[in-house]
Amino acid sequence: MIRQIDSQLVFSALREHVGDWYEAVNGERETHAKMIEFYASGTERRTRILLGPLMAEYAKSPPRRILDVGSGFASIPVYLASQWPQTDILATDMTDRYFSCGAKAAAQLGADNIRFNVEDITTLEYKDEFDLVISCNMLNYMTSYAMLSDALSRLAAATRSGGRLVTYTPHFWSVREPFTSIPMLHFLPVAAQDKIVRKLGKRSGLSDVRNPSLREISGILKKHNFRRIGVHPSSAISRARATHMTAWFQKT
Repeated sequence: MIRQIDSQLVFSALREHVGDWYEAVNGERETHAKMIEFYASGTERRTRILLGPLMAEYAKSPPRRILDVGSGFASIPVYLASQWPQTDILATDMTDRYFSCGAKAAAQLGADNIRFNVEDITTLEYKDEFDLVISCNMLNYMTSYAMLSDALSRLAAATRSGGRLVTYTPHFWSVREPFTSIPMLHFLPVAAQDKIVRKLGKRSGLSDVRNPSLREISGILKKHNFRRIGVHPSSAISRARATHMTAWFQKT
């Protein structure tokens, strides 16, 4: 592929295949229309928020190679592949359960500059290969500081010198639990959290997660020669009010 693909065609393909996924899993798609659209037409806005201060630079000179770890439905890497046809993109997740939607959309669009691999963040073994590494909603599943350190070390190793690393994750100091919005819930023991969300009918249960702090992420990456170039929300007070945090780092 050597041409940029019209974004409306991208949204249409994502809408079709993410919608098919919801229908296959839940028996219908109508009640999930908002989430389907989030992963379709909402992808452009989410991409701009995710890349933040990097977007203006990349609009002029896109990165040569991108690694997206924990890509979910892979709507963002598919969108990037459609807009940056000369960029080589690798989208990974621990299962193809979700990114099969993105793979089908990419095939439908003829986007041949994106690949999909089943890979766990705990076993990544890339070395100085990527200009941009993205990790969305993955680090919170590292249930100890040691696991977090190992995961970030692997992301750092995959990033070439001068490259960027973007982390988007629920964070430790959020007042509201990120996925249920229940105040202070995530500061309780996991068993208590699980009991509360079941009783309130928020969802069937709660996985054992550990939301990292900005200090932890920055401190670990500093050991691998990264400097933080931005964070959103920018102030500690604003981060406490938010449920997720985006941080941008550059490898020196």
